[in-house]
Parts: sequence; structure tokens; C-alpha cells
Amino acid sequence: MDSLEAKPIPGTEGGRKSILLARRSVGGVFAGGKLKKISVSGGAALPLGDATNHYGANWGSRGMIAFVPSNGSGLQQVSDGGGTLHPLTDLEKGELSHRWPDFLPASKAVLFAAGTGGAIFANGRVAVQSVGTGERRNLIQEGAHPRYAPSGHLVYAQRGSLMAVPFDPQRLAVTGTAVPMVDGVLQSPVNGSAQYSFSATGSLVYIPGTVQSNQSKLVRVSRNGAEQPLAAPARVYRGPRLSSPHGRRVAVTIQEQESQVWLYDLSRETLTRLTFGGNTNNNPSWTPDGKRIAFESSKEGPLNVFLAIGRRHWRPRAVDQQ
Repeated sequence: MDSLEAKPIPGTEGGRKSILLARRSVGGVFAGGKLKKISVSGGAALPLGDATNHYGANWGSRGMIAFVPSNGSGLQQVSDGGGTLHPLTDLEKGELSHRWPDFLPASKAVLFAAGTGGAIFANGRVAVQSVGTGERRNLIQEGAHPRYAPSGHLVYAQRGSLMAVPFDPQRLAVTGTAVPMVDGVLQSPVNGSAQYSFSATGSLVYIPGTVQSNQSKLVRVSRNGAEQPLAAPARVYRGPRLSSPHGRRVAVTIQEQESQVWLYDLSRETLTRLTFGGNTNNNPSWTPDGKRIAFESSKEGPLNVFLAIGRRHWRPRAVDQQ
């Protein structure tokens, strides 16, 4: 912190999201579909567990790491020395994901955000759960990315601002009224991630900004690398998939207040919504003949796989209950 020079950590190539420092010389990083432990000075990384997504992790004082292994799951915990993964939290009815864990002092409980809609910051709650008893309490009805501040406050992100409320870590209870702490903090509207952190002595660091929409344009790229922007308007697009065998339509997720699958017709230049049931529908995938689309949906509760059938009338049908 006494230098402006940034130094890469050997062995973390391809890493994403947080590096979690439990001590000055050891950290953790998400890379290659794994949560890995690695020395800051470099060397062989120790895989700790599968992590297909990277929605937060936290290193507790008792040598345990809480992390999110995948989208649509509760928190898992694993020893920082490696070993078996154990469930830490379970999804409640209507919840799609638990994210951004933060151990309280002595690691007897963990704070986390519970997402209940397509955009976790807009439709989520802040909860706390005892590590020993498994008792859970919902603390804040609209918030994301919670952190416990050494001043004795629960801090959380809410629509681009940091809110603070007095919190008793022994009773696991809010003891006062939430007030704005910092306005204008960079935050994602899709997963609720807010760009801030605390030191052990209470210093706050953050990136100024707002709730970023992350809007983008759809672009077609030829085999020789030439780019051609499509006429579709700028939206928060995720995971476009071109139909087979003729490539005339694109199935794409648009993530805003909800997450829905849309179809873009390349010849007509029209964008049409495909999914309506549930507030989270994403990851579309065409069948080889281009007549059906499989996608992930919360239309019946927990995330499941559905199939859209037909050329004109698309009717979701459950195809897997696991």
C-alpha cells in the first residue's frame, strides 16, 4: 500500500475476481474453473474446489473458506489446506443464488446476499447464518454485497450507494436504522457486485461510479475477422447463440431487472422476447436442427432446464428435474 507499483502474482494467469489474503503471503484466486490457494510469491497452486462461477469468497479466521461454487447454489466451505467441500447455506423458497460471503469476527457466522430475481441487487436480501447451529436470519430486504465493518456496522450496497446499519455480531441482529454511508459506488446491476472493501482497522476503499448497465451491441464477425454491428439496440446481452444449420436467428439472454431469453432475426432485424415465465431465464442453446431451444429457467421455482418447442408458438416444457 506504500507503492503505486502493481506486481503480478506468478501462477495466477487466467485468474478472475478476488484474490483473498488470509495472511500477507498466502491468497486465493478463481482460475480454470477452480478456487485455488497460492503463495503471493508464486509457486504451485493448490486446487480447493470446483467453482464454475466466481460470485465471492471469504477466508475465515479458523482456516475455512466460504465461497460460491456455481450460479444457482448456496455457499460451500472448505479448509484452506484442502479436503472435502461441505454445504454452508441452503437456498430458501424463491431464492436463486447465495453470493458475496463475509465471515463475522471469530468466523462463528457468515453474512451473504440471497438473490431472488434476475438482478440480485434489485431483488435480493442480506442474510446471516450461524456456522455452528445453521440458524439463519434475514436482515435486509433489499441489498447486496454485505460486509461487516470494524466499527460495528453491517455495510451493504443498494442501488449504487453504500448503506450502514448498527449490527451486533454476537446476537446476529440489526440494532438500529440504516443510513447512507457513501453515494456513488460502482456496482453491477446483474450480480450485485459492489467495488469496495474494508481493512482490519476500518479504512474504506472503493471505486467511484454508479450502477453500471453494461450495455453492449451484438456484432457479427466473419471468418476473416471483419466485424459487422447488428441493428439490434444496445442492451445488457449475455451468451448469444446462433441457430443451426442456416444461422438466421440468434438466441440471447438480456439481463436487466429480469433475465429473459430473446430471439433476434438477422434477415428481418427484429428482436422478439421468447420467455415470460419466471424472472430468470438464460443460457439458451439451439438443437442441431435449429427448431428448439433449451434454456435455464426459474419459472417453477429452483433453476431447471426447459425446452422451447415449435417455430411459431414457443412453449416451455420441463425436460430435467435435477
